[in-house]
Amino acid sequence: MRIVHVTDAYLPKRGGIEVQVSELARRQAEAGHEVSVVTRAPGPSGQDVVRVERAGQGLAPWHWVPAAQRVAALVEGAHADVVHCHLSVISPAAVIALRAASRADVPAVATYHSVLPRQPHRWLPLRRLPFPAARVDWTAVSQVAAASVERLLGPELEVNVLPNGLDLAAWTLPSLPRTTDEIVIAWVGRVTGRKRPLTAVRVLAQAQAAIDRGTSGTRLRLDMVGDGPWARAARLEAQRLGVASQVRWLGSTDHRGVAEVLSGADLFLATATAESFGIAAMEARACGLPVLARTGTGLAELIEDGVSGLLASDNDGLARAVVRLADRQLLHGIAAHNRAVPAPAGWSESLHRADLAYKRAAGLVGPGR
Repeated sequence: MRIVHVTDAYLPKRGGIEVQVSELARRQAEAGHEVSVVTRAPGPSGQDVVRVERAGQGLAPWHWVPAAQRVAALVEGAHADVVHCHLSVISPAAVIALRAASRADVPAVATYHSVLPRQPHRWLPLRRLPFPAARVDWTAVSQVAAASVERLLGPELEVNVLPNGLDLAAWTLPSLPRTTDEIVIAWVGRVTGRKRPLTAVRVLAQAQAAIDRGTSGTRLRLDMVGDGPWARAARLEAQRLGVASQVRWLGSTDHRGVAEVLSGADLFLATATAESFGIAAMEARACGLPVLARTGTGLAELIEDGVSGLLASDNDGLARAVVRLADRQLLHGIAAHNRAVPAPAGWSESLHRADLAYKRAAGLVGPGR
């Protein structure tokens, strides 16, 4: 099968969509498919296992119209069996590629990797797409993300779940030996407002204050991995709350660095409220760490409350969850479960769901596909 993935964001930048599309394309190519990636993101072109076409090469980031036109030309000339477009809140090239596939009668799959806002800009609603929405198989990485797309598509179109994949074996890691009695909380992500890094600092301060009012005397430490525009604000918040000495700012790192942090942690804190899936949290879950997350997110579909982690409806609830785990008995019980029971996010399921989406898409353009 000739598969063309289209994405506005791609490597060498490393984020959820970039890594997922790259890994999905690689695994499909290794399974025997002819796979290429078309993107407007800058970077090296060429072919290794997967051919990468850079439609935005030589263009400024804001010149998305000519880049999108180049994407359309590449899609129309690819003679693909299926075009798989990956979208976030704003993905003009992917939308143009869907239109190109529709015009060429090529089966098309759209996967949303983000939770769409309830009140987007006027031009964004999917009801105004420049092609018939019914000719696309719509998917999203979680139920909560699918529900946000359905609000815009309307009740007549179904959005199926095509979950992200995770290499579970790569994240099955031994715990590092500990030299202190601290409870170490890991937080991993891009330090942006959407990921709510200031909330992580506030949860640390609130949980430590609650522990100090008791008798355990447990000290908490927060290891924050990542970088971004909110990093300075998070540092200032830690100073304001008097917990700066309990936060380690580790900056951006690679897979090995994240693995080392997770191996030395006791639990993982996910603070985002608009989390469509939570790849970093599921990597921590695969490491055996209990995951603390918000209800109403994609993570809440993967974390069983009281079994593989704890779910909270607000920030106060996250702080109370940290305090609950600080007595260690519950923490050790959840950690033992997570080490024994694999996380529900393996690549086999993701690849299977992708195959089903491609078959549904073929049925939308005619029985001859």
